[in-house]
Amino acid sequence: MDIEEFVDFVNNKAEKKPIYGNNEYSNLDSSYYKKLSVIENGIIRCPKNRLSYEVIWDKNCPNRNIFILFNPSIANANVLDETLKNCVRICYALQNYSDEKVKCGGMLIYNSFTIRHPQVEDAVRMIDWEYEYANNPIFQLADKYPINVSKIIIAWGNDVKTKLNNEYYSHLKDLVYSIKSKKHLVQAYRINKSGAKQPSHPSPRCTSLVKNFCANPKLVEVENL
Repeated sequence: MDIEEFVDFVNNKAEKKPIYGNNEYSNLDSSYYKKLSVIENGIIRCPKNRLSYEVIWDKNCPNRNIFILFNPSIANANVLDETLKNCVRICYALQNYSDEKVKCGGMLIYNSFTIRHPQVEDAVRMIDWEYEYANNPIFQLADKYPINVSKIIIAWGNDVKTKLNNEYYSHLKDLVYSIKSKKHLVQAYRINKSGAKQPSHPSPRCTSLVKNFCANPKLVEVENL
């Protein structure tokens, strides 16, 4: 399917949400997290870390847009949450309505950290910098820039500065500057005008901002974090 068909699928799809294990989740010990994601009795159960995942709509086009979001979700290519749907809409607008006509056959979803937990505050406390540096693919982008990348779009929102500790946030800033030092563009669909003034997140709360972007799709360069 091409991107036009896929965005129709996104816009018309009946609401279907992946869910955590609810009351069971918080009581599980670390051995649980070591399991691969499986579906048991209709509940998607998740591993502790999620490094990345890919959503493909056109298998004939190898180009990908990379989105760097804040924290990993439990959504996937078959069960899109509202954040992923907004990412697809951004890709669609960039390909069809921007001056650049940014073509891509899918998107790669990365995050500022890889811990996956239903409570963001708990996830943040569990971040292991050494593990992130060795395994989180965002920290490989400067030295191993994928040749099929159309755009790197940072969309991690103000939480990256308000919820992460200063040391980890400084590592993320260094990452952005190291990618830029290799002459690669690092962009955002919008920079927040208030609060921490970070690249906007495409969450359901920001759908109106995404719609505004899609009406006039011009990415902005990420400069001063």
